[in-house]
Amino acid sequence: VSLFQDETGYIWIGTSGGGVNRLNPATGKITRIVQNEKIIGDIVYLIAASSKKGKVLIGSNVGLAEMDIHNLQSKQIVFNEAAKNSAPVPVLSIYNKTDNELWVGTEGDGLYSYNLLTKKTRHYGIAEGLPNDVIYGILPDAKNNLWLSTNNGLSQLQVSSGKIKNFDESDG
Repeated sequence: VSLFQDETGYIWIGTSGGGVNRLNPATGKITRIVQNEKIIGDIVYLIAASSKKGKVLIGSNVGLAEMDIHNLQSKQIVFNEAAKNSAPVPVLSIYNKTDNELWVGTEGDGLYSYNLLTKKTRHYGIAEGLPNDVIYGILPDAKNNLWLSTNNGLSQLQVSSGKIKNFDESDG
């Protein structure tokens, strides 16, 4: 389950099997938001603020989508061109670095840096030094590094150089 409160006060609820729901705290009414299952799946891992006012980002078992909080229209964000012609890549985590740059953590396909304007993507996976291709969380630090939680420990990505340093239980 994922919870997020938007700028209007509504509480968004991501479920495991029931898609996206929205609670109106003033009335207590919960509304299921019915969407095309190819855009937003029935298993919602996260709901987060978009850098665009009036929008939320939704990571689900079928990828990443952006939804307008007012008219409830959604669109798929294809951060991985290869995903267009293959099975969907579940999205577990997101970090909005800037208005136009998203970092996307996936279940089984590593980490992506995606520029919303240019549509350019950079992929980080096992071949680039990650210990695993499952990225549960993305957290920035003051030195412009990203810390990633994976199935095989913690990783530090130096964004400027692309270098990855991994930490596991042997590190304490």
